[in-house]
Amino acid sequence: MSLALFYINLARRTDRRRFMERQFAAMGLEAERVEAFTPAGVPVASLARWTDPVRPRHVSPPELACTFSHRKAWRLVVERELPVACILEDDACLSPAFAKLIAAEPDLSGFEVVKIEQRNLPAALGRKVGLLMPGIGLHRPYSFAQGGCGYLVSQAGARKLLARSVPLDQPLDHLLFNPDEAVFHRMAVALAMPGLMMPADRLRQDGTVPDSDIVDAWQERTQARTVIPAPDARRRAALQRRGEADGAKITVIPLAE
Repeated sequence: MSLALFYINLARRTDRRRFMERQFAAMGLEAERVEAFTPAGVPVASLARWTDPVRPRHVSPPELACTFSHRKAWRLVVERELPVACILEDDACLSPAFAKLIAAEPDLSGFEVVKIEQRNLPAALGRKVGLLMPGIGLHRPYSFAQGGCGYLVSQAGARKLLARSVPLDQPLDHLLFNPDEAVFHRMAVALAMPGLMMPADRLRQDGTVPDSDIVDAWQERTQARTVIPAPDARRRAALQRRGEADGAKITVIPLAE
């Protein structure tokens, strides 16, 4: 049995759809397209609640639509009772080793969300605590690992992320991979090393695929922000102690060949 594979794609981004489908075809993979939300498709009440610029913590409408798109994929994981699934955004450049991951039955080693993305950015990672597949280790993160372009999520992880108690006032990657967010500490999160995919903009791909409305919206929102909420000092101190005990080191995750 191969790993369930979903990719999120806006209806108008046919360029990105073709980009992903060419990669899947070249690797002999089957993937299910999940149509992404636009801000117009997000419930009005949610837009009013989570994008209100008066709130110190808020997101832009495109950022919220991105989170709703991922929630749509998480619901498929829950509804189909999938033990684990791979979720990609439509600008993911796949490593040749990615096909081996999908063909295998990966062992998440008790983790509920595993980031498989590599962005050439440093992150504090603990010792290897598991093996996702031959040559790909699992490490606990002790700093924010930017990006939500590619990850694995278990059935339990999808259910936790869909819980009513999960606030949507931060971008998707903060909800999943930022230790300053409470949601991060409700789940068992790991990073795969080496990574198995990289966003197109990080590889400086030619053409339109790297173009993103979300990046522009994020920059506009953060530049206009006048109040930056301070992180929970006790949570951050506790994380630092755990990282020291785990031998955490600043690492730039390589891309698997």
